[in-house]
Amino acid sequence: MGCQVSYCSRFSGGDIDEILKMWEGLGYYRRARNLHAGAQFVVEHFDGVLPADKQALMSIPGIGDYTSSAIASIAFCLPK
Repeated sequence: MGCQVSYCSRFSGGDIDEILKMWEGLGYYRRARNLHAGAQFVVEHFDGVLPADKQALMSIPGIGDYTSSAIASIAFCLPK
């Protein structure tokens, strides 16, 4: 988990314009913004640790029903 916390903290503290510049050419700028906002939310509300609970996952900006189910299933081996 230490690696996850470290990455989430570094990413959430990054400048959104710099992140979008690195994302340039890939498209999906909304995804980059959601990923940044989600990382900030995880750091602020979950101490940088991605929660396993589907409802908690859905509280993160940019994560809805489908994505929360996928994360719970793949990352935490929980049923959908």
